[in-house]
Amino acid sequence: MAKPEKKRGPLLVAIVIVATAGIGALTWYRNSFKQDLVCDQILERLDPESPPRDIQHALSQLEERLGPGYEGRERFREPVVVLASSEHVEIRRMVAWVMGREPAQEYRAGLVRMLADEDVGVQLNAACSLSNFNDPRARPRLLGGLGSFEVGAPASGTLDIKVEVGEPASLGAALGVVETSAEPVDVRTPINGFIEGLPKGKDAQVKKGDAVLVVAPGPKVISNILVALRFVGLLEDVPRLEPFASGTVERMGDDVAKEAQTAIAAIKKRGK
Repeated sequence: MAKPEKKRGPLLVAIVIVATAGIGALTWYRNSFKQDLVCDQILERLDPESPPRDIQHALSQLEERLGPGYEGRERFREPVVVLASSEHVEIRRMVAWVMGREPAQEYRAGLVRMLADEDVGVQLNAACSLSNFNDPRARPRLLGGLGSFEVGAPASGTLDIKVEVGEPASLGAALGVVETSAEPVDVRTPINGFIEGLPKGKDAQVKKGDAVLVVAPGPKVISNILVALRFVGLLEDVPRLEPFASGTVERMGDDVAKEAQTAIAAIKKRGK
């Protein structure tokens, strides 16, 4: 297997940490991802029964340390693989990111399974992580990530979309709700991008899973996919990348064009 041209980590989905006003400094520090954990604390918090934020904290700390020089890294593999099936999508997204930091076979197998996750953000993180190891199984999902995707209704009920076509679709933001007989359920996007379509309009009766938004990925998402394609893209993919390299794709700036140009050059250099 060829050695990657440079070391890099998957960057697709960021976790935004917001401090709530009025929380004391000590409490915030204890709950912040910035607090250093010793190995035993990381292992303890990787328990699936731990609070989700504690698990995210542990994963963040582990991601910073993983690598060939991290002694005892083997002890974390089984707990991390278990968390790949977490009911919390934010945890699965982080797990897909962390698994890309170490070429362990357990992680590679887990990442391949995560390519079929129901969440687009998990899928793309898994694909970017696999590209760290020049794994060709990442390629189809990465190429698919260059285009728009549909967001399904999170529940059955009455749809109420709050955004317009052309507006930003920010990760974590409620872009609308589905009113159900129990309580409203927010409509959210799994990655940052722009609203490209409203298949059901702004209000309608929907069933769970019905497409209610079409989202085009944003520049940062595209840039990270292009970085990954340097390592797993093929010559036949170059025409897909050329519009980004020429700067003709709407809303993509100079940074995206440079990443596309670099990806095309790397693919052509490999000659396959």
